Amino acid sequence: MKLPFIASDLDGTIVNNEDFKILDETVKDILEYQQKSNNSFFIVTGRASQNMKYFIKQLDIKLPVISSNGSAITDPITNKVYFEHIMQTELVIELLNYSIENDLDVSLYTATSLCALKNSERIRKYSELYGHYPKEYLPNYFLYDNYLQMIDDVKNGIHKAIKLMYSLDERNDVEKVKQLDKFLEQKNLYHPSTKMQSRIIMDAMPMGIDKLYGIKKWAEIMKIDFNEIHVIGDNNNDIEMVRGSQNGLAVGNSVENLKKIASKVIDTIDNNGVGKYLIELIKKRENRMKKIALFGGSFDPVHTDHINIIKSCKKNLCFDEVWVIPAYVNPFKTISSSSVAQRLEMLEIALSDLEYVKIEKYEISKTKRSYTYDTVSYYKNKYPDISFAFIMGSDQLDNFEKWDNFNELIKAIEFKIFLRTEDINQKIVEKYNLETFEFENNHLSSTKIRNLEDLNLQIKEINDYVNYNLLYLYERLESKMDEKRFFHSLNVGQMTLDLARLNNYDLKKAFIAGTLHDISKQWDEKVLMKYLEKYCIEKINEPKPVWHSYVGAMHLKYDWLFNDDEIINSIFKHTVASKEMSILDMIVFCADKISSERNYPRVDEFRAIVKSDLVLGFKMLLENQYEEAIKKTGMDSIGNDLKQSYQYWVKGNK
Repeated sequence: MKLPFIASDLDGTIVNNEDFKILDETVKDILEYQQKSNNSFFIVTGRASQNMKYFIKQLDIKLPVISSNGSAITDPITNKVYFEHIMQTELVIELLNYSIENDLDVSLYTATSLCALKNSERIRKYSELYGHYPKEYLPNYFLYDNYLQMIDDVKNGIHKAIKLMYSLDERNDVEKVKQLDKFLEQKNLYHPSTKMQSRIIMDAMPMGIDKLYGIKKWAEIMKIDFNEIHVIGDNNNDIEMVRGSQNGLAVGNSVENLKKIASKVIDTIDNNGVGKYLIELIKKRENRMKKIALFGGSFDPVHTDHINIIKSCKKNLCFDEVWVIPAYVNPFKTISSSSVAQRLEMLEIALSDLEYVKIEKYEISKTKRSYTYDTVSYYKNKYPDISFAFIMGSDQLDNFEKWDNFNELIKAIEFKIFLRTEDINQKIVEKYNLETFEFENNHLSSTKIRNLEDLNLQIKEINDYVNYNLLYLYERLESKMDEKRFFHSLNVGQMTLDLARLNNYDLKKAFIAGTLHDISKQWDEKVLMKYLEKYCIEKINEPKPVWHSYVGAMHLKYDWLFNDDEIINSIFKHTVASKEMSILDMIVFCADKISSERNYPRVDEFRAIVKSDLVLGFKMLLENQYEEAIKKTGMDSIGNDLKQSYQYWVKGNK
């Protein structure tokens, strides 16, 4: 259970209106909530952002604050303005002139500052209450001798007002309060009033801008569901936000009309009402039995649909956590295509951003075939205070009753079935009253991924991991060629490693390129032609025996989604080279010609030369290939690429 976001008013809700202080107990409880909720407590106030610096520090506020009754949203640390609703200049000037004509105390608020007269009642009060604060916590004032100076700065665009705030004496300004209320009503302005000490505080803001508006704008900026926010207030300027929230609370000292509309009335400010409510939320979370989804499988490899199921468990099924349990060996599979360490590493990569997910190693640690009944029994016995459910895909329903100890298993834990296929075993669903759930389904499977299907839908980081660790070579390489060609590929991979060491080149890249160089060597000629027509039509007239080098490179680039151009280029050039040859290009070209199983005249000589001087050995092998090709097919049939490479590298015609 996640603790909710709390949007709390300041004055009268947690800050005492008499001394502008927060109870020590309230501070302590708010800080505990901040720590346990990952700083989910923030402020929504009628104050300017500059007038709450000390409270922001005191309460460890990290989230943006809503100030001036919803007119501005600013970062509490950097003062960055996320949102401000600026009033029309003409209206601001008219309101200031009204203050001059009626001898009123008024302050002008911007998103980050406060403008007032030097001798105003508000500034006097602020100086009295904040004078002992360290300098960095004092409000950012712009002080004037008279309102005409302030009006000039407004006209010149120095201050962009988001609200004006009038301060009147509760006893002596009764008639002025009535007249001001009437005037602001005529101007169609939102003008909530609050009582603070012996003063009536009345805001003047555009209609429609209030704390509720500010909180909704905050939720939009933070990409948070508005209904996840609990709001707490005490006065008339809190009415809209309390009424508009599913969780609108009033402290016990609130005005009566606010308490009437609140979903809950908590204790008073003097009795630490807000702090008590926060601790109550913490205790409710701690006392509720935690809900955890167990998600087992081979994850060989983990893919996008696994992640989407996990996210749905959290978002739609409201599990607190998801525990992913990779199997050592799946009971219905005879072999794993990757090592345990590799599957774990892929899971760690794929799940790194999901803080509610744990990778559990119970089944892996057993180092033998695992059964779900044993796993469920283990976790239920170890964690009796946790409510577990087991996650499975609908594609497993056909074999469901074959699971080990099934009759006991179905009684031991609740199963949540995610609809991975369109056709499901409805008979099993109805027989055991199973719940089924949809999710963002790409119809992926680990088998498809291993066989290069739908890789565009796979997690990129996992696909890169698979490629750069040469996983699933049986499905992707060995099954596509005969035994002789497969062992040649492995031998070339080993030779590229040796040459890379001798030439101080990246061992992994060299090994990958060497192992995969002949990946399309034994493909049907029609398939090779289709690839050439699609990706490199200019090579269609090259001799058919070299087509596989071009096609192999395109296959890796567009089917495997390999994104390493050096590896792609080395495979592209491994048969007849080109004018531009990198170190890796030469390594793969040579390794292909001198791999350990090769046995032709002078091969031992070529091996020795290549290992001592890569460039010289490359040129000698290219010359030998050129001469052998002419003997075999004649000059007219050897292809332009081989001719150009020979002329450039052997003859030196550059």
